[in-house]
Amino acid sequence: MANILLTGGRAPASLELARAFHRAGHTVFMAESLRGHLAAPSNAIFRNFVVSSPRHETGIFIKEIQEIVIENKIDLLIPTCEEVFYVALGREQFPCTVFTQPLQKLDIVHNKWYFVVTAIESELYVPETMLVANRDDLLHAFAHWRELVLKPVYSRFGARTMMRPALKEALGALTYDSHWVAQEYIPGNHFCTYSVCHDGRITAHTTYPSDFTAGQGATIVFQHVNHPQIFDWVRTYVQKNAFSGQIAFDFIQSPEGQILALECNPRATSGVHLLAANPKFAEAFLDPTIECITPP
Repeated sequence: MANILLTGGRAPASLELARAFHRAGHTVFMAESLRGHLAAPSNAIFRNFVVSSPRHETGIFIKEIQEIVIENKIDLLIPTCEEVFYVALGREQFPCTVFTQPLQKLDIVHNKWYFVVTAIESELYVPETMLVANRDDLLHAFAHWRELVLKPVYSRFGARTMMRPALKEALGALTYDSHWVAQEYIPGNHFCTYSVCHDGRITAHTTYPSDFTAGQGATIVFQHVNHPQIFDWVRTYVQKNAFSGQIAFDFIQSPEGQILALECNPRATSGVHLLAANPKFAEAFLDPTIECITPP
């Protein structure tokens, strides 16, 4: 049995992971910067640690995680939320297996422009996309497409996303302190995925429709579907980019049936809740050789 350290105890997905590892007989530790977080009272967690803010006190956070790993003989460290980027920054300082990519590789999939580029290099379909760095780029995008979607290259839960804005609205809303992407608007059915990966191989996967959402953001109703086209897209991307860790994608299926990936999140998502019912879910993190599992 293994000693597992999870971070991000504020997230329901992190609590779900803790329960899955506990059911499988492992000892679960949790590190979180918020006191009284969601997972704190859980019997699935052997010990909770309050750590410094990974965003505002990054160096201290990395040192505290290092001490937790050493003192508790942690075998596997799994970041779950946005702290994944700070764990990745310090991953070489943690004497255990760290279930995430190096920071540079994470940024390539997290950045919406870089992700589109790597998808194209992997010979996979994405919507036509332009990088918007200034007003002229924005005008060019509007000249190219009748309807488009604007998103910051870094965002979460649909924050600041503009769906089919008028040119006047976009000109008044965009600031260029950071870059944006403009994508051709494609109508259709939305899907999300979540996968567990080891060096380009998927050991756990779920696809679920995104029919009910909190505004333009996170999906709030979850039901696994078997969608071979989407799974093949994910498998190809993971293989060609030798990805390790947790990875999630947002897809659109056009009225003609074409599958296009919109963006990527290299962290845990609510897809965890669907996979947690599979008794081999914990094993999917620990054994890179098992056959890919799906929700029961």
